Amino acid sequence: RRRTLPDFSGKSLARRLRRRGRSNSSPATLDSYKGRVVFFYEMYANYNDPDLALIMEKLLHAHGVDVIFPPQRSSGILEMAYGLPAKAAATARYNLNATLPYVRAGATLVSGEPTASFAFRSHYADYVDGPTVTEVASATRDLGEFLYEWRAAHPDTAPAASPTDLVLAYHMPCHLKAQKVAHTFFDLVAEIPGVRLTDLSAGCCGMAGTFGTKAGSFEFSMLTGRPVFERVQEVKPNLVLSDCSSCRMQIEQGTGVATMHPAELLAHLYGIAPARHTLSWTDNA
Repeated sequence: RRRTLPDFSGKSLARRLRRRGRSNSSPATLDSYKGRVVFFYEMYANYNDPDLALIMEKLLHAHGVDVIFPPQRSSGILEMAYGLPAKAAATARYNLNATLPYVRAGATLVSGEPTASFAFRSHYADYVDGPTVTEVASATRDLGEFLYEWRAAHPDTAPAASPTDLVLAYHMPCHLKAQKVAHTFFDLVAEIPGVRLTDLSAGCCGMAGTFGTKAGSFEFSMLTGRPVFERVQEVKPNLVLSDCSSCRMQIEQGTGVATMHPAELLAHLYGIAPARHTLSWTDNA
């Protein structure tokens, strides 16, 4: 009862994409999708915040990257976490088979939810045998990681950000740390003129996916996240950025400070999408 949960969207992202004709069939020719992104949006964007996934699509388009939404189920992490190996394997096979044709045609598999990219890169190999797992895993990137690499290789495509005096804090999700990516959204946000950005580096937020939403887990979840909450209070940011949907929920409830996916902030400061939430500029001196 004490856990604050997100609202459900009236229409899922999958339904909206079908109505707009944005779900794609398999590519016809080899290399026809080189330089494109096949996007995996995961459950939160599908059921709770479809607009976030569409903002990510706009962000990729602004960098000159075409986006394909393949047929997809959830990442399967829940089935894995709750001891349902047969269902986890079936989900993994479905997602691998749905994305493999695009990967073989040159596309990069990208997700804005670290849990999903972690599933493709690490967990699917525990449930599915064969070279398909390795092939798709090697083509998988976190969204921030992909954008950093893309901008480095195509500097002329990088949008310019409006200057801001926002004080920002960044929380790296555990599932992103586990992927050991060289660069994240932190590096992209740090390039914004005038921004004051702090990496919280205070450990796990304590949410642990759905663990913090279960009956009997709330107090332990909040206790685990206390170092993160205390660090936020020290930094006094206008906004806490995190790639993970459950981390954002936990930090916002534990601190009262607004949270946002860094992709959404960048899209706003690049002039690609209007801010959906009020960005408060306060005296943080």
